[in-house]
Amino acid sequence: MLIAVMFTIFVVFLAVATNKVLDAREQERKDIAHQIGTLAQQEISLALIMNDGYTRSFSLPQKVQGFNYSIELIDNRELIVAFVDQEYVAYLPEGLQGTVQKGTNTIRKENKIIYLNS
Repeated sequence: MLIAVMFTIFVVFLAVATNKVLDAREQERKDIAHQIGTLAQQEISLALIMNDGYTRSFSLPQKVQGFNYSIELIDNRELIVAFVDQEYVAYLPEGLQGTVQKGTNTIRKENKIIYLNS
């Protein structure tokens, strides 16, 4: 009887510990997607407040922790980063044209329009 109770306690403890580890990994993946998206979003926001003629290059990693991810602009208004099973979405200001990519990106501002890799 004592062995059965101890085994049950062990199984419950193991289930709780496994659940906590999985939650921590999920949160880490959310944070990574958020960090990548925020980096691109900050570069766009910086260009927005700068004067015409502003040009800058910034880099986004090819892979993160050995995992592939995707990053894209939809209708020049939504920035979407997908990393493993997590997604980060940011809404961008008007006046943006172009695409965002892994690796080196060039951003410039001309006539109050922000051009990203175009």
